[in-house]
Amino acid sequence: MKPILSIMSLILTALLATLAGCCKKTEGKAVVYFTRNLSAEGLIQAYEKVNGKIEGRIGVKLHTGEQNGPNIIPREWVKALIEKDLPDASIIETNTYYEGDRYTTEQHRETLEVNGWTFCPVDIMDAEGTALLPVNGGKWFKEMSVGKNLLNYDSMVALTHFKGHTMGGFGGSNKNIGIGCADGRIGKAWIHTAEGSEEQWSIAEEELMERMTESTKATIDHFGEHVTYVNVMRNMSVSCDCEGLEAEAVVTPDVGILSSTDILALDKACVDIIYAMHDEEHKHFVERIETRHGLRQLSYMKELGMGSDDYVLIDLDNGGKRISVKDAARACRKRSIYNYSTLGNKGQMVNLSDFEGKVLLVVNTASKCGFTPQYDGLEALYQKYKDKGLVVLGFPCDQFGGQEPGSNEEIEEFCRLNHGVTFPLMAKSDVNGPKANPVMKWLWTLKPFAGFGEGETAKFMDAMLSKADPEYAANPDIKWNFTKFLVDRKGQPVARFEPTVAPEALEASIEALL
Repeated sequence: MKPILSIMSLILTALLATLAGCCKKTEGKAVVYFTRNLSAEGLIQAYEKVNGKIEGRIGVKLHTGEQNGPNIIPREWVKALIEKDLPDASIIETNTYYEGDRYTTEQHRETLEVNGWTFCPVDIMDAEGTALLPVNGGKWFKEMSVGKNLLNYDSMVALTHFKGHTMGGFGGSNKNIGIGCADGRIGKAWIHTAEGSEEQWSIAEEELMERMTESTKATIDHFGEHVTYVNVMRNMSVSCDCEGLEAEAVVTPDVGILSSTDILALDKACVDIIYAMHDEEHKHFVERIETRHGLRQLSYMKELGMGSDDYVLIDLDNGGKRISVKDAARACRKRSIYNYSTLGNKGQMVNLSDFEGKVLLVVNTASKCGFTPQYDGLEALYQKYKDKGLVVLGFPCDQFGGQEPGSNEEIEEFCRLNHGVTFPLMAKSDVNGPKANPVMKWLWTLKPFAGFGEGETAKFMDAMLSKADPEYAANPDIKWNFTKFLVDRKGQPVARFEPTVAPEALEASIEALL
């Protein structure tokens, strides 16, 4: 019996030594978990690494978005997480400070229905009033006004879509909690509006970062160790999800999902990964962070003792080994046209990933425009090169001179009968403005307007548009019908051609990509 006990003792000693060694590796450092798996499974995996203290009645703090917002965390992912790990949890939100789709509780409820947040309870926490939580160590607040129902929960999961933010520079867990738990009329006003000011958004830059962070501190101090954080780095526009369909196009690559029990470590890891990307990948996001003084969120969280900015990054996809933020940034999926879907002219969903490996010529079209004869040239290009891998995609649009008034069926018939068009046509949509087709917005964001070129037609176009808007050329968007974008076999736009460039002039550029 003694030899058996002796062997067991040795095994136990070795195990304890191993655990002690693991502890030493992360001693003094926060742990941030990372997976490249952008899916429901990846979300569950990341959450399950940090859920040890989540118990009792649980609130999932989630930005549920404006109506039909394109960039929010997919509902299917959240549903899968809640069904597996949080079956009795509620999504928790508050009404907005701005007048929009979630300004009143009634509007908010309608928006939740539209966006499909119907698979679990959603608690609009300030629907029936507010509560005050102390702010310990703050310089702007002694207490913060939050939705009253926040006090009904024992634990909180901050499930955050990490992205840019118009005022905060970036929106991570800090923004999700600090703005998202403050009630819509009092708490958010304290954060955003200077006392006595008639300007709603009069507080900005570093003071805004500090006020928002103090609001977060009030909430996480309330929950103590019963709060955890998950950030999803996907569809990272420089705009907040509050902007809904008006959000700027997503140009930053998707990264993955990160989680931690340390809010500062998590938000800093996400920011560090953004900065570790190549310049062309992160320039829009970094510009947004720095012009809004967003990094003050991180430094002020540290000053308030809300977490650690010294962390280790653990790769869940490779056996839990440590990796650097540069390693994580290398995992980025460069955004391409294949990320997008759009409606076809018969109302069907068209996944542009179906054209992966093809050269695409994407054109906004119109049936009653002086450039409408370009349909003939576009069809000629399609017939000449389609067997080599060219696809022409037409996006009818009525925004320029009202020159595409017909229905999708009428447009298709016109193109077929008058120009013999056989290449795919999409549903009629806007290409500029708040309801712009995301495909077209993405293209003109990456390939902005650079002039109409030379010649009489170019001069005419410039004179016509300058009369309506002398500063029109400063905007990167589409200026008129039959603007053409050439996309390579990797789904990246390589050139933009204005309507003043005839389709036949594109042959050399197309051949170079085929």
